[in-house]
Amino acid sequence: MSGSRWVQAVVCLVLGVAVGIASVFVLARTAAIAAPQGFFAWFKQAGSIEAGVFSWDLLVTYGLGVGLPAFIVALLAFRFVVAATAGSALAFAAGVLLAIHGLAPLWFGHPLDTVWQRPWFYYALEASLGLATWAAWWIARRGQRRAANPRQFTVTRDTA
Repeated sequence: MSGSRWVQAVVCLVLGVAVGIASVFVLARTAAIAAPQGFFAWFKQAGSIEAGVFSWDLLVTYGLGVGLPAFIVALLAFRFVVAATAGSALAFAAGVLLAIHGLAPLWFGHPLDTVWQRPWFYYALEASLGLATWAAWWIARRGQRRAANPRQFTVTRDTA
C-alpha cells in the first residue's frame, strides 16, 4: 500500500469515528421510535418475530441513526476528500464500529464483551452500516469512472 493510500485510510478511519460518536447520540432518539401497531404481528404469524426485530432495527433504528449519516458522510468523503477504494470504505466502516462498539461503551462505563454476546437479529447495526457504506462507495465509484472516461461524441456532417 502506498503512502497516499495509508493517509486515505487514516482519514476515513477518523471520519468513521466521528460519525460513530455522533451516531451514538442520534441512536438515543431513533431507538425511541415505536413500531406501528401490528408490525410484529405479521412476523409472529410467519413464525419469526426475530426477523421483525431485525427488519425494524435495520430500516428504522439503525437505518436512520447510523446508516443515513454514514451514507451522507461517506459519499461526501469519497467524492471530495479521498478516492473511493475498498480500503477507504473498510476503514470508514471500521471507524464507525470502533466508535460505537469500543469508545462509546468505555465512555459510558459499559463492558465491551456485550458486543459478542448477541443473537443474530441484533446485528442490524452492522448490516445498516455495511449497506450504507457500500452504497456510498458504489455511487462514488460510478462518478469516478464517468469523470475518467467521458464519452467522446463525434459530429458528422452530411455533405450529400
